[in-house]
Amino acid sequence: MQTGELKMEVGLHGFVEYHPGNTNIILSIPHGGTLKPDFIKDRVHPDPNGEYEEGEEERRRCRSRTKIDICADKYTLQIGKQLSKDYTDLTSFKPHVILSNLHRSKLDPNRPQTVALSSEDSDSEIAYNEYHEFIRKASKKIGGRGLLLDIHGQNHKQNSVELGYLIYKSELNAGKYRKRNSSILNLAKTTGLSIEELLHGDLSFGALLEEEGYKAVPSPRQHAPGKQRYYTGGFITQVYGSSRGGEIDSIQIEIPGESRFSSKVRKKFSRGLAKAVQKFHARFYAD
Repeated sequence: MQTGELKMEVGLHGFVEYHPGNTNIILSIPHGGTLKPDFIKDRVHPDPNGEYEEGEEERRRCRSRTKIDICADKYTLQIGKQLSKDYTDLTSFKPHVILSNLHRSKLDPNRPQTVALSSEDSDSEIAYNEYHEFIRKASKKIGGRGLLLDIHGQNHKQNSVELGYLIYKSELNAGKYRKRNSSILNLAKTTGLSIEELLHGDLSFGALLEEEGYKAVPSPRQHAPGKQRYYTGGFITQVYGSSRGGEIDSIQIEIPGESRFSSKVRKKFSRGLAKAVQKFHARFYAD
């Protein structure tokens, strides 16, 4: 299949988009949207697991109004789209891309539905279901081994890409974890490599990012977060990764603010990320 034959699918009101691909990579971009239509109700459910990515001042503002995480992961839409373009330029293959154009105060596809939207808003419920149906559709089209990359942003001021495999920070710090708990369980099974090798060995995704000049955790340089802040992986990584079975692995990529807030820096980072994805795919997911 040639990339020119792939037709974008758009959900209700253009809130959610699915850009079909022709390789076994899925890019999910749930928190980069900016649309705040008045007819979509704000999210008001308490979210005890909320994460705040835009600094302490923004964190207090977000929390004081709704008690949930409503801060957008700024510029992740631009990075995700550029990543897809750069990957296609490098390989002639196009990843599947699913994205939300709604601001996170209106919809959060990376949460269970009970806290992802206003319980009395039918349009946001439709958008939520469309987002997840598009992921399932892309997975079905792949029909076998594949990799989902869930793209996010954080502002922990550590200038490090946090890679989430559903291994808790405490487990990484203790060096005690099992591959069956990981979102790349199928990769461990099919390659026979240990979870340690896949998380922070020379063949890991973190190693490839560091080769491109970007600090990552876990990686050969830094096996565990230590006292640093770290995101383990959210709802999308839990549901669509291989920890629950299946052949699609998943990694949550938390991009630091240092790589997001400048257009020039974003483009350079996207290119480096595309090269890392290309090498990781060629190593483990190519037919």
